[in-house]
Amino acid sequence: MEIINVPEKYILPRWRKDLKRCHTRVKVGYYDDWTSNLEAQRYEKLLKKFDEAADWAVSSDDKMMMLWNWSLVPHEQLLGVV
Repeated sequence: MEIINVPEKYILPRWRKDLKRCHTRVKVGYYDDWTSNLEAQRYEKLLKKFDEAADWAVSSDDKMMMLWNWSLVPHEQLLGVV
């Protein structure tokens, strides 16, 4: 039996190839193009800063909420720009 067409309702989001996923920006040793990809370089630079902020914030609920509330404002502003 040969399957020619699969109805859309049976295709799970994780199977789609056109979705952006966080793990697609993970640096791997066998992929040489990482350092020449400007988007990947910007992502790596931002990720380091966000990691530092997260490391600071996880030490208490107050710090976590402070960072969380601070991040909501730029997030809403950026979504309006895109």
